[in-house]
Order: sequence, then structure tokens, then C-alpha cells
Amino acid sequence: MNYHLVQIPNLLTTNGILDTSAVLAWSENGLATSWEVEVQPTGVVARYSWCSI
Repeated sequence: MNYHLVQIPNLLTTNGILDTSAVLAWSENGLATSWEVEVQPTGVVARYSWCSI
């Protein structure tokens, strides 16, 4: 298995939330240049629920 250390971002903000889209912004804590964003309906447990924001 591959394990990755996940650093939770700072200053997460949302804007323009609509039925099918939203604008997310945050401050990177490390050196990441790509991100994986997981969006799920209310009540569904995220794969990485320990770092829910």
C-alpha cells in the first residue's frame, strides 16, 4: 500500500455555491501542486473523514 501524509489546508473558503458547482479556495500548508477534492451529499461518509473540513 502507498500512504501519503495529508496536510489539511488553511483558510478554506467557498463562494458561488450552486446546485452543480462551487468555487473553493485555500492556503496550501506544504509543497503540493495538485489536489484531490471529494464532494459527497450530506450523510455520506468521505473516504478521508478524519480530515473533513
